[in-house]
Amino acid sequence: MFGRYQKVGSALNAALLARRYDRLYVTAEGVGLPLAILLKLSGWKGKMACVFHNSGWKSKKLVLSLLGHDIFAALITVNELQAKILTDDCGMPQDKVMAAFNWVDDRFFRPADEDTDSIAAPFVMACGAENRDYDTLARAAGRVEGKFAVYGHGYRADNVRARDCPPNMEYMSRVSFPELRNAYARSSIVVVPLNDVDYAAGVTGIVEAMAAGRPIVATASRGIREYLTGFDPWTVVQPGDDEAMAAALTRLNGDRELRERLGRQNRIFAEERCSLDGYVNQVAERLARHDPRGVQPFTRCLRPNSPTSEVRR
Repeated sequence: MFGRYQKVGSALNAALLARRYDRLYVTAEGVGLPLAILLKLSGWKGKMACVFHNSGWKSKKLVLSLLGHDIFAALITVNELQAKILTDDCGMPQDKVMAAFNWVDDRFFRPADEDTDSIAAPFVMACGAENRDYDTLARAAGRVEGKFAVYGHGYRADNVRARDCPPNMEYMSRVSFPELRNAYARSSIVVVPLNDVDYAAGVTGIVEAMAAGRPIVATASRGIREYLTGFDPWTVVQPGDDEAMAAALTRLNGDRELRERLGRQNRIFAEERCSLDGYVNQVAERLARHDPRGVQPFTRCLRPNSPTSEVRR
């Protein structure tokens, strides 16, 4: 019905249902901002927690300045840079802005039961579409032995292909979440080539790979620096540096013990800082601040055995 304006349609649908609820959680500002406008116009008296991924656009700053913060229980970001934009540029109070690590279902994405090195033809895996630098990856792949598989389909899939693709680098078809999990399990390394941006492009792939216990080579984008603090320095390469990326991948390819050590470290990071249960508790606590009933944080998040969405974003 809404064609290209599906986010507006989602906001309208949520606004029509909002009278049933006094608390709402919204996963992105693309729906959250139009919804907040509709709720404010309707006189809704509840509170909303909304994730803000990229608040740097002038249009978003303008909308937030006009809306104010009263309707929000929490404005959630997944890096400190975006939290600073909300407070310094958009005028949101610090006690309403919550910078959290991006969540991952660490019981769904988990280390493989089978030794990766015993699987036939392990490969280097890349995933995602938003602000990826697959041109740099293509140049690096041309210097590295072995197969590269890019799972880049999603909302921005038309923009993910490199201009010059080496013969050992393949773009994969769109897959389900169980198939994506299996790809992590079969990979030997996950590489996340990024443009340098101030929001957390690439973070979903990073935390999924961490939860899967994979070693990671990533671009030092400003938007994900909190997630790279425990990485060995040589696994974090500067934007556009295909030589350093190739060197890091080659070093990992030749050292099984190193891959296993880094993979274990990444799994621990995901469990301790990025677990879905931990994130839900943080959001519940924020919402409880505005609830006179004093809602208790969850001890366990109820979720299905696997994500219900059938496409990789």
